[in-house]
Amino acid sequence: MTLWELIDEIPLSSAELVYSVVCPALITLSILGLARLFPMRGAGWAVPVAIAVAFAVSYRLINNAAAAFPPASAGDWIFALALPIGIAGAIPGLFRLAGVARMVFAAVVLGATMFCLMQPAAATRNPGEWWLLWALNAGVLIVCFVAADAAVRNDHTLLSMIGLAGILAGACLLIQMSGSIKWSLQAGSAVAAGFTSILAIWLGFPRQAVAGGLVLPLLCLVGGLLAVSIEPLFMYVKVHHALLIASGVPLLGAARFLRVGPTRPWLGVVIRLGLPCLPVLLALVLAGAQALADLRDSGPSAGDYLED
Repeated sequence: MTLWELIDEIPLSSAELVYSVVCPALITLSILGLARLFPMRGAGWAVPVAIAVAFAVSYRLINNAAAAFPPASAGDWIFALALPIGIAGAIPGLFRLAGVARMVFAAVVLGATMFCLMQPAAATRNPGEWWLLWALNAGVLIVCFVAADAAVRNDHTLLSMIGLAGILAGACLLIQMSGSIKWSLQAGSAVAAGFTSILAIWLGFPRQAVAGGLVLPLLCLVGGLLAVSIEPLFMYVKVHHALLIASGVPLLGAARFLRVGPTRPWLGVVIRLGLPCLPVLLALVLAGAQALADLRDSGPSAGDYLED
């Protein structure tokens, strides 16, 4: 079986694609439209709220069931945390947090998100191992936030935002290739909302409002799902594959400083989008090769392998 045959057999229905792409896009556009009618401090609050609401609605549609309360799994936790993450993501814009205060606030939110998402794993890990995994996951997400937030907010073009959304789309594919359709679709709904927020800039939504509110909710939702998908926790994402995805984020900022001649502006676009995507593509190629090798060794159908 080839990689293309494996992709062809992934059991995605048209309804699931609508729930994970079309619905979050429409919800995001609706909320951003309302924010333009009723602006609050530049409408910076609207993007994280829109992403969170789109994610929560899509979660309910994708799973066709409500999450358990109190949360009993990482999936239940991510649904319960969606709206608080959206509200938390709006706070820096509403209160004009900048510099160290902005980074400390984001670190607390990301650390708390990972703490909650990893609660179901506490029963199967000794405390020292659990806290080490939590520190590593939270630390990687915090580093990614610092790099992505600086790149996105200091970039006067849309390339850093598009690059970040592309990296997170790669994270969704990695989750899917490693064993979970549902988690991939859920993460994909947040990415779809993020892409829609970027497209809204062309419809007149303020660029700075999108740049200021995009990174934290996406890293909490998509980054959080990828972090708990690693093999030591709940799913089968290899740690080095996840780290390859994460390594693309610091390259967003580095790519901004690579200069090309004024006669070849297209080359600058290729470099700035291509450089951060290189480790992502490598992770996907390695994960695809691993999935094919596992199928040849074990013999189940691709659908059996990829079912959640």
